[in-house]
Amino acid sequence: MSDKCCTKLKKESARTFEKENNRPIAITGMRTDEGGLRAEHKGCAVFSDDVLKKFHPLKPLTDSFIEWFILEKKIQLCELYYSPYNFKRTGCKGCPFSLDLQKQLDIMQILMPTERKQCENIWKPVYEEYRRIGYRLKESNQQEFDFT
Repeated sequence: MSDKCCTKLKKESARTFEKENNRPIAITGMRTDEGGLRAEHKGCAVFSDDVLKKFHPLKPLTDSFIEWFILEKKIQLCELYYSPYNFKRTGCKGCPFSLDLQKQLDIMQILMPTERKQCENIWKPVYEEYRRIGYRLKESNQQEFDFT
C-alpha cells in the first residue's frame, strides 16, 4: 500500500496521454482545500528546468467558491455527489487512502453492494491490515451504517 497505486493508475496514464497526443503539460483539477498531499503543494504551476510541466488552475479555489459556482451555473455533477450517496469526492473506488473510507463502504453496502464486494476483493490485503490494526476500518462484522 503506497502512493505507487496513484502513480500507476493516474500519473502514468496522464504521461502516456501527454506523449500520445503531443501534449507537453498535465492540467489537473487538484485543489488545496481537498487536503492531504494536495495541501502541501504550493502554487498553480509546476516547472522543470524552466519548462511548464503541470498546471493546476483550480488549486486556489475554496470549497465555498466551488459550491457557489456549481449552484450559480447550475452544473450537474456525478450522481454520487447527490442523495442518497452524498459523497464529498469520488476518486478510485474504495481507495484505502480515502479519509472517509468506512463511510464510503457503508454507503456502498446499502446502495451498491456489488461495488462494495469489488472493493473488498480489490483491496483485500490492505483492508485486512487496516482492520487488524484498527485503522480507518471497523471489523467487518461490526457493520454500523452512519450516513452523516
